[in-house]
Amino acid sequence: MTLHFLRLALGLGVVAALVGCSDTSFEAGKPSASSSKGGDAKGDKSGLGGDDGGGGAGGDNDLLATDEEDGSSRRIEKSFELAKVAGKVDMVWLIDTSGSMREEAAHVQRNFASFAATLSSRTNTRTTLIANPATNGDIGVTLPPGGVDQNQISTPIGSRNALAVAAAAVCPSNLSSVAGNNATICGEAISGVENANAIPTIAGRLKSSNFFRPGAKPVFVIVTDDDASGVTAANFVRLVQPHLNNEAPTVYSFRGQTSRNNCDVARPGAAYDALAAATSGRAFDICDTDWSPNFATLGQAVAELANTSFVMDTGIKSVLKVVVDGRELSSGDYTVTGNRIELRKGVVSADAKSLKIVYQSAPK
Repeated sequence: MTLHFLRLALGLGVVAALVGCSDTSFEAGKPSASSSKGGDAKGDKSGLGGDDGGGGAGGDNDLLATDEEDGSSRRIEKSFELAKVAGKVDMVWLIDTSGSMREEAAHVQRNFASFAATLSSRTNTRTTLIANPATNGDIGVTLPPGGVDQNQISTPIGSRNALAVAAAAVCPSNLSSVAGNNATICGEAISGVENANAIPTIAGRLKSSNFFRPGAKPVFVIVTDDDASGVTAANFVRLVQPHLNNEAPTVYSFRGQTSRNNCDVARPGAAYDALAAATSGRAFDICDTDWSPNFATLGQAVAELANTSFVMDTGIKSVLKVVVDGRELSSGDYTVTGNRIELRKGVVSADAKSLKIVYQSAPK
């Protein structure tokens, strides 16, 4: 009898143990607090789903899983098809139409229409041409018909005052004036401005028309066979940038270096060389016999410049990676301001196809 009860007790114990094991396995199979938030996905913090360009700031191990919240911050990925991103460019051309500039003005006239059409097909470009029109045999340049978002201000540009005229046009009209031989431009006393009589007629013209749009890249192109006076490389950017929605301008030029090819240069354009270097622009040789390649290079550079600024949906706590056509950029290739990422000029070619930005959002 005792042996019978002993066998029964042992049997019941085995059953209980089996039931206990079954219950334990069931509980383990339930989604846990951690697995409900992504399970293994949290272990792979890259959340990228593929190898597309490296580890970003600090490597993939520093990335949060896609859409995973970290307090009030989360990892966000934005992709752009660059061919469909028409970056904004506000471009101002200033053409010296003094007596020595007939052939150079003709070069601009011949190349402008195709240049403007090509650039408009790749960017959202607004253009103002400041120059005398080519009428009745006068030296000048006239905007071709049919252009999109183009305007001409008929004001003569002298040999050395192109930068002064540009600055006066950008600033509010009440900040620029001329009294005798003294000029005030953008609220600053400027000495040595030649042909200063053009300042009152141009003052505030671009400002009053709201020509420069927020988020657009301001571009200036000057064509002259002389150097600048009064407003030069030393003060041009300082004068105009506060009135360009605080966007840094880029300056290109067709300027003289030395006389050649039956081309006379009044003075080398040292101010324009310095501005090209300071603003990551470019200076072309006015004595080149064929300007078509230079216009093509200018168009390529401006198209690349247009696709350098990208606005995110939220504030940015940190950028985790920026990838262009599968190539990851270094942290020195971009800057962050608020919710905008600005790529360094020249980092993205005009022919680039895709851009991906991965960032951690700033706490709300």
